[in-house]
Amino acid sequence: MIRKVLITLVVLVSTFCFAQPPELISFRGIAINSSGMLQANKTINIRINILDSGSAGVSIFSEVHTVDTDANGNYSFSIGSVNPSNFKNINWGTEDKFLKVELDIYRTGSYILSGTTQLMSTPYALYAKTAKSIDGTAPNAPVFTVNTLADLRNSDLHTQTNTVYVKGHSEVGDGGEGFFYYNKHLASLNFLEVYKDNDGTIIKPISIDESLNHRWIRNIDGPINVRYFGAKGFWDRTGEDGKGIQKAIKFASITDFLSSRTVYIPNGTYYVKKLTLKSGVKLIGESLEETIINSICDENPYLIDMADGVVRDIQIKNITFNVDTNDSNYNNSNKGCMHFEAKPSTTSVSGGLWSSIFKNIRIIRFKGHSIYFEGGGGGSNYLLPNQFITLENVTAERGKMLTQNESPFIESNSLRITGTCFQFSFTNCNFDGGPYIFNADQTPNRKVNGINVHIGPKRHQQNNDEVFFPADITFNTCGFGGGEYAFFIDGSENITIMNSWFENFERAILIKGDKDKCTGGYNEKCFNSKSINILNNKFLYSAGRFGYLPDNSGRVIIVENSQANIHNNYVIDPSTKEEVLFIEGINSLGINTSGNYFDSPNLGNSIGIVSNTKITSIKDNLNRPILGLDLFLNKSVSIISTGNIYRINSMVQGGEIIILRNNTAGNITFHTMNNGTDGKNIFLSGRSSLTLKYGDTATFLKIDGHYGKEKAIYQLTSTSGVVN
Repeated sequence: MIRKVLITLVVLVSTFCFAQPPELISFRGIAINSSGMLQANKTINIRINILDSGSAGVSIFSEVHTVDTDANGNYSFSIGSVNPSNFKNINWGTEDKFLKVELDIYRTGSYILSGTTQLMSTPYALYAKTAKSIDGTAPNAPVFTVNTLADLRNSDLHTQTNTVYVKGHSEVGDGGEGFFYYNKHLASLNFLEVYKDNDGTIIKPISIDESLNHRWIRNIDGPINVRYFGAKGFWDRTGEDGKGIQKAIKFASITDFLSSRTVYIPNGTYYVKKLTLKSGVKLIGESLEETIINSICDENPYLIDMADGVVRDIQIKNITFNVDTNDSNYNNSNKGCMHFEAKPSTTSVSGGLWSSIFKNIRIIRFKGHSIYFEGGGGGSNYLLPNQFITLENVTAERGKMLTQNESPFIESNSLRITGTCFQFSFTNCNFDGGPYIFNADQTPNRKVNGINVHIGPKRHQQNNDEVFFPADITFNTCGFGGGEYAFFIDGSENITIMNSWFENFERAILIKGDKDKCTGGYNEKCFNSKSINILNNKFLYSAGRFGYLPDNSGRVIIVENSQANIHNNYVIDPSTKEEVLFIEGINSLGINTSGNYFDSPNLGNSIGIVSNTKITSIKDNLNRPILGLDLFLNKSVSIISTGNIYRINSMVQGGEIIILRNNTAGNITFHTMNNGTDGKNIFLSGRSSLTLKYGDTATFLKIDGHYGKEKAIYQLTSTSGVVN
């Protein structure tokens, strides 16, 4: 039998202007016998039948082709070339048409049915030579051909015919060819904007008035090809393709048409200054390796941005975004690739990028931010979020190398997320600092390349206490390489990094908060990073890799004024030049660790996980002041002041333990609770007090439940101190 792996039906059009197209259908397939064996380098017979009314219908055309298959079993021929007179007389305007294909591998006259396929819209273009016009008049109007859209625009063909074949956008065969039909009954509330001549899919004859609702409309069956609008994708850096691609994006966004919301970019290299994305439009390349958009280094800060207001359901797939290093302005340009800034529109206070997908994308050599998601900040009242965003198989590599005097905290990033950005998912993504240039001793001849991923808040311009921060962001099975920091997480919540790879960093992860804003404890707005989860990752050469840090300051992870959960990670020889610690905690709100494995036992050393705290005035459950400890999520604590303790406030859960150590020269005394109404919540098992001298410890178990006015208490379980 024959299996038609690839069938292409193409109407071949005459090269003569204003001539009727010849009636041939190009057919291709792959020959396989009944045993599933490929029939390579053979001469075979193929019988073609065109049927009316389905596979059981009457044959209205038949012919036999003798063809040669190639080394892969491929063959091709033109239907209608053997029996042109009968093919010419087919009435394409009556009933559905089906193509029946039969194969005679051994050319014995015995044919085996391969299958029957319905003929779709392309062959029916042949019907245009006898079709009625769009308004039901002028039967038997001929199909004319012109070379370019300019020829169509400047012609008077709208007075003679309803269907024209254009052989190219600007020149014959440039990818902009296609059929146009003339429509005299267009209607729209915004007619002049919607049906403006866009030099691709809507063409206005120059001889008619602008307001007259007549236009040539391109017949589109499938995605909107950017070459319809003159985007060429040539390799010679001639012209600028962005205008054509932008016109395709605009046409895809117009709801009056809705034939397709997909803008298709064939393989090629397109030179572009700027593109603005619109709701619902998908920007799909033919292949990641060969569909390339090269940014022109001009005054635009980014290659891609988005419209104001809410922009939802966009997709970008299968495209490489690049900066041409041969551009004369490249060395002086800090242009970035993508910037999605949430802004209100003229008709709505809401805005932002919502429910969108980025897949199979590569971004290289941009000196500005490769991808920047900028949610709303001060005064936005959370109405300007970027939210529900998915990135899969996205690679971004910065093109700028920093000098010794440049700060990584103010330079560009491979990925930057700030302000109200929620529910982001990154899978199989890579964010790198960029290529190194090494000296003979294998150290880079310039500073390591900044921060790969920066996640942080946006503050109110007038009121610095009003902060809008990212939350609920997950990185899964991603890679991070080459930089001063892989991550700088500042004042953000519920950020998870798991199953990922880190390599070649001065410090892999810096988690930071703004503790100065938290003087009031739990009841104050605290702009710290909370619930930062570092899980199941692998760290290689991820602290002090190139020796730019001071001696013995190498850290894989730093947690400052924040809370983090760091579990089940694998750390391999992060440095051969200095002593390295896995974690350093600085005024942390709690660092939970377990299950981490180290290539060398010394790598497991950390500082600051046992946090320091002082006795201070805190609030009881009735918001009354009382002396005690505010522990947040810290479970191992050194107390660095002396005095009396009547209460413990903590976020740990019931059933968890807290270990407290006196780290001062004086005494610390805990006092037991009475009936649960006096603000005390420490239970000393019938004793009145517990005194810890320097170096003494006490372990407390948090027990949930109601004890008078208290919803939980802290019961002493063991101590090296003196119980009275």
